[in-house]
Amino acid sequence: FIDLAQLTRGQRLTLRTPNRESLFPMPTVILRRSLMESFTRTAPPPPGAVDDLIAMIKLNRGDRLMPRLIRYIEERRVHQDRWTAGFVDFPGPLTMIWGEEDPIAILPMTERMKTLRPATTVVRLPGIGHWTSIEAPEQVAAAITGLISD
Repeated sequence: FIDLAQLTRGQRLTLRTPNRESLFPMPTVILRRSLMESFTRTAPPPPGAVDDLIAMIKLNRGDRLMPRLIRYIEERRVHQDRWTAGFVDFPGPLTMIWGEEDPIAILPMTERMKTLRPATTVVRLPGIGHWTSIEAPEQVAAAITGLISD
């Protein structure tokens, strides 16, 4: 439900850049600031997490691809009905594991999915934000393990 997404300032600015590989590396300070926007005061990043994310982004000059990679947002806008149908029409069980403090993928997204597909299970993680598997790996693992052991 990209129409509900609360894009960060970094995402919005990157979408305004030309859709091509950047000639220059993205400054670490900008990457750090942009990533920090995806965390909240109530769900801060674990120690070292932002540095690890930056290292992964910069690996093999990946930071220069950010202006191209961010275009997934435009693709989701154009094809939102198709993306939604993929979830709604999926014949198997569907569970959403969601951080209640996510500043980007906000809780009303889960409510819309429940309206469109009432059988959807939503596992809400209080005090957790956008990066559920980084912020609460044990809780995410327990939720998944519980699902596959049933």
